[in-house]
Amino acid sequence: MTRLNAEAKPMEDQQTKERPSTGLSSLPVAFIAPAMAADAATAYQTYSLTNPLKAQTIPQFIGRGTTIFTGIVGSIALLMFIYGGLLMLTSRGNSEQIQKGKNIFIWATIGLVVIFTAYIVLRNVFKVIGAND
Repeated sequence: MTRLNAEAKPMEDQQTKERPSTGLSSLPVAFIAPAMAADAATAYQTYSLTNPLKAQTIPQFIGRGTTIFTGIVGSIALLMFIYGGLLMLTSRGNSEQIQKGKNIFIWATIGLVVIFTAYIVLRNVFKVIGAND
């Protein structure tokens, strides 16, 4: 804090004394300036990203998604058929196990019919609006 004396010149308090300069105040500038110069040299480089989806439009993206989804559902249905068959084979004449295996076959078939029907309908809708792959 400074006080003004009679001549209107600032006078320092006892608490604020001038410190001698050690030259360390310019040290951060010595490290930051080259880094900033390197960033300025690369600021105008262009970067390109590859499209991992391989789809240029939203309908193409949806079409590829439905194809992948149909493949996954088909794989799950295959696993359900195998599971139902194993239940029937290992039933040893137990009618409850045989019925459970039959029900798995029936519901897996119904699921496949629903999924493939939805796939065909969606594919035809995209053909009508002109969004083919």
